[in-house]
Amino acid sequence: MDYDLIQLLIDILIAGICIWYIIYSGNKVKEYGEDERWKIIREKAGNVSRYYYYFALDFFLVISLVFTILKRFYPNLKTINIDLYSVIMIIIIVLSIGFLVDLFALKYFDKKI
Repeated sequence: MDYDLIQLLIDILIAGICIWYIIYSGNKVKEYGEDERWKIIREKAGNVSRYYYYFALDFFLVISLVFTILKRFYPNLKTINIDLYSVIMIIIIVLSIGFLVDLFALKYFDKKI
């Protein structure tokens, strides 16, 4: 497959996830209003997505630390060149997965509570 086609499919998937999250949470706000149950569900789902973002940040920090240490102790190691576009796309994908985590946490706690 062509790299541009894969990128297009990822972009469509990201847009779909964001739209699905907005529609689902909007419908639940209309359904529940601002009652105590919905506030608890949103708080618990927010905690789950916050832990996801903490994990993602820690993961990227560990990866950069490993590459820095490898480069420091093995200077003959080839450098890895990543263009800015790829870095931005990775950040967007990680953030959109955060929306997906929040969406599934909302669905889970809505059924559980």
